[in-house]
Amino acid sequence: MIIKKLVSLFIVLVLLINPTSVFADEMSISGNGEGSSSNVNIQSFATNTVEQNNQAEVNNDVSADTNTGENQASDNTGGDTNINTGNAEVVLGVENTMNLSSAEIGCCPSPTEVEIKNNGNDSSNTINLDLTNTTTVNVNNDATITNNIYGYANTGENEANDNGGNVIINTGDIYGKIFVDNGPINVAHVSAGTGGGGLLASISGNGSGSVNDIFFNQNLNTDVRVNNNADIKNILSFYANTGKNKANGNLGNVLIDTGDILVDIFVKNTVNLSFVDVNCCQNPQNPPPCPESECPTPTPPCTENCNPSGPCVSDCGGGGNGGGGGGDSAGAAGPAAVLGAVLPATGGYDLIFLTLAGLLFIASGIMLRRQSNKPLSQVFAFV
Repeated sequence: MIIKKLVSLFIVLVLLINPTSVFADEMSISGNGEGSSSNVNIQSFATNTVEQNNQAEVNNDVSADTNTGENQASDNTGGDTNINTGNAEVVLGVENTMNLSSAEIGCCPSPTEVEIKNNGNDSSNTINLDLTNTTTVNVNNDATITNNIYGYANTGENEANDNGGNVIINTGDIYGKIFVDNGPINVAHVSAGTGGGGLLASISGNGSGSVNDIFFNQNLNTDVRVNNNADIKNILSFYANTGKNKANGNLGNVLIDTGDILVDIFVKNTVNLSFVDVNCCQNPQNPPPCPESECPTPTPPCTENCNPSGPCVSDCGGGGNGGGGGGDSAGAAGPAAVLGAVLPATGGYDLIFLTLAGLLFIASGIMLRRQSNKPLSQVFAFV
């Protein structure tokens, strides 16, 4: 019965010591034995491609005709003759809006955490992390617009001839308005993040003589192309008349009073507007508190290759490497596997099994010692 308990204890210890898996965005080499060698190699390729093509063709033919004139009052023999025409108002308008494009590509993933810690003396531990993120945005807007607008307003061309009395012709005023608002047309708004999630690297607590390296390379490529083409034709005309009035052969007095003409023409073209925002996706991380004596010296401000309106250009991409400590594990992930792969962290099992076997033999010896007062036959029977 006791032997069975010892065997069960041995199995439980083996299961507890068996290393667990961690996700690839939290890579760790830790707890490996003396003289072990551990390597983790990760390559990730992420590609984002956005393609937008907009094409629009619009033809507008608009016309309006208003007439209060062309009145006749002739050959009247008794009394006065009056012609009063009303006012004429014509308003024509056209609005065109087309080809509005918006492309937004998010970024700012969580930072990748890499650590090499608590490995044995004279161990060799290496983590290679290679990240490539390529973003391509192509926006093509093509607009063709033709506006044909014609307005006509008349209060004149009145006739009062051969009348026996006085003649009065009063024509009304004309107010005309044409407005054309083309826009917004061919508007592209592109927001593309070119930053990665960053790297939190740690090398700590490794044994003497250990060689520890973290190699980090990040390539961030963003290509945004916006092509806007607009062909707009505005053909506008407005005919306004309060004159061309006739009063001939009249025996009395003649008065012709023509109205005023006011025509407003408004044309607005808002086309080919592109807004491109490429940011570095940098969210400052709050580091954990540390003792005053162990806090690192703050990094001096950037003095070279700096963007005047933002952080250093070098912060938007590139790579880095570091050094640090040991174990006996190996793991690898293929393309696009950084956030999805599970990396095993393994150690030197031979030493662990030998240690457990030794503990089992010691426990067996103790039990045999306690049974030493029994007859030899009982002792062998117990074993």
